[in-house]
Amino acid sequence: GTEDDLFLRPGDEIRIPSELQTIRVSGGVLREAEIRYTEGKNLKYYVSRSGGYTQGARKGRAYVLYANGDVETKSRFLFFSSSPKIEQGAEIVVPQKVEVGALSPGERISILSTVVSMAAIVITAISRF
Repeated sequence: GTEDDLFLRPGDEIRIPSELQTIRVSGGVLREAEIRYTEGKNLKYYVSRSGGYTQGARKGRAYVLYANGDVETKSRFLFFSSSPKIEQGAEIVVPQKVEVGALSPGERISILSTVVSMAAIVITAISRF
C-alpha cells in the first residue's frame, strides 16, 4: 500500500540475500575491491583501503549506490563538502576522467577551413547590406 511496493508478474522471483557485510569500491581506484563493512567509517576510508584514487579519478564526483538502488553523491557548499553515509551492501563508484585525444593534422585543417569559409560568408553577407 505504499509507493515502495513492487508489482510482480507470473514467473517473477524475489531473491532476498542474507545480510551483506561488504562494501564494493569500483571505478577510479587503484584496486577494485570488496571491503568488510566497519560501522562509522566514511567514503575516504573505503577508497584508501582499495589503494586510493587513480590519476584520472574524478574524486568530487564519487557516489554511493545503496543495496536498495538509491544513489547519493558527495555534496559541496562553499568550502565545505560532505560524503554520503556508507551502509552495508553499498557500492562506492568513483568515475574516471574522459581522456580526449589530440586532434590529427587533418582534423585541424578541416576545422580551420570551415572557420575560414564561415568567416568569408559572414563578411560577404555584411558587405552586401
